[in-house]
Amino acid sequence: MRAVTQRKTAPSKAPKKISKKAAPKKSAPARGGQRKAQPGSAEELVQINITPPDLASDTDASRVDGLLADRASRPGPIALSKLPWLRQNVAYRVGYHMMTHGLQEHAGHPEIEVCNVPGVLVRPMGTILNQLADYVLSTGKKLLPGQTMSLTSSEDPLLGVMSFRRIRPGQGGMDHEVDVLRLLFLR
Repeated sequence: MRAVTQRKTAPSKAPKKISKKAAPKKSAPARGGQRKAQPGSAEELVQINITPPDLASDTDASRVDGLLADRASRPGPIALSKLPWLRQNVAYRVGYHMMTHGLQEHAGHPEIEVCNVPGVLVRPMGTILNQLADYVLSTGKKLLPGQTMSLTSSEDPLLGVMSFRRIRPGQGGMDHEVDVLRLLFLR
């Protein structure tokens, strides 16, 4: 996953990008045991932009992050269990926001985003976004709103079933300039 951490002043403003290394996706081994991106692959052509909650100022995610970081203000277990982790109706409620960058440029395909990601799931979610981007780039097919898709791998025959929702500019807690697809989890 080629990740970029974003600096945001508000969810609707274009962020500065700060490069952040993340574990690369499996591909052909390169020197020193490191793996190298395949030419034309999502890992080479598409970035996964990651906005941590502390960089999304003036959002619920930033406020909740502050509460969770401080032991004295941290909510109890019942309140914690009610946090909207991975809820996709509104962005920036808790946790990280992740979005591809490069699908529009290289495939004429809307970027794909996922909202309210817990920190422990950022790396696996990056893998899922890379797999979706690889599918789009390698097949030339478009993912459609309402379409259902299963992800598999050689290690895990069924990683999950997902769908997609079109987010138009100004919808879903974001102020995108163009339509994007938001990842929805079915199981």
